[in-house]
Amino acid sequence: MTVDDIPIIVRSFNSGFLARAPIGLLGQDKYQTEITFRHSYINTSTVSKLGTGSQDHPVQVQEVLFSRQLPFDVELGVQSNLTMFDRNISTYGGYARWGLWNLPWGGVSLLGLSSSARYKSLMSANLYGGSLLFDLKLWQLSVSLGTGLMRTTNSFEASLFGTSGFAENQTYAKSFAHQSVKVAYFMNQFVLSIQADWLDRFFGSAELSYLF
Repeated sequence: MTVDDIPIIVRSFNSGFLARAPIGLLGQDKYQTEITFRHSYINTSTVSKLGTGSQDHPVQVQEVLFSRQLPFDVELGVQSNLTMFDRNISTYGGYARWGLWNLPWGGVSLLGLSSSARYKSLMSANLYGGSLLFDLKLWQLSVSLGTGLMRTTNSFEASLFGTSGFAENQTYAKSFAHQSVKVAYFMNQFVLSIQADWLDRFFGSAELSYLF
C-alpha cells in the first residue's frame, strides 16, 4: 500500500464509525429513556484490492446506545460497540440533540455528533460534526432527514505501507458533507428503524430501540 491509498480506506471505513442518534425522544411525552441496538455494515470490497490483498471480508459493527431526554428540549446519548462480536473493532461516542421546533407531527432539531474508533492496531478514527434534522411523523411511521458537516481525522500505522519508506504513522484529516435519511416504525415501546448515511459514499445501518 501507498499513502495514495489512504483516502480510499477513509471513504470505506469512516461512515461505519459515525455516531448516529436514534429516532429520538424529543416530543415524546410518554417516554424519557431509550436503549438501542444497532447493526452496521462496512463494505470493504474496494479496500480489499489495495496492496497485496485479494479477499473481501466485510466489517460488521454491533453497538448499544443509551439515550435520555432532559429539560429544555435537550437529548443526550452515549454509545459503544459490543466487543463480544468482533474484538478487532473498538468504538465509542455520543451525541447531543436540541429541539428547535417541536410539533405533534414533527419538528426541527440541531444534532451534534462525536465518535472515536480503532480497527485492530492498524487504524484509528476521530469524527465530529453537526447536522440539522427535519422530522415528520405519520401515524406509526417517522421519517428524519439530516444535512450537515463532519470532520474526520484518521491515523494509520506505518507497517501498513510495507517498504514504501514511511517509518512514522500517517495522519489524514478532511471535512465531508454529511446527509442522512432515517425511516422508523413504532410498535408500542419498540422502534424498528433503518438509516442511510452519505459521507462521501453511502452507508447503511439498522436499529432496534426500546422506549421507557
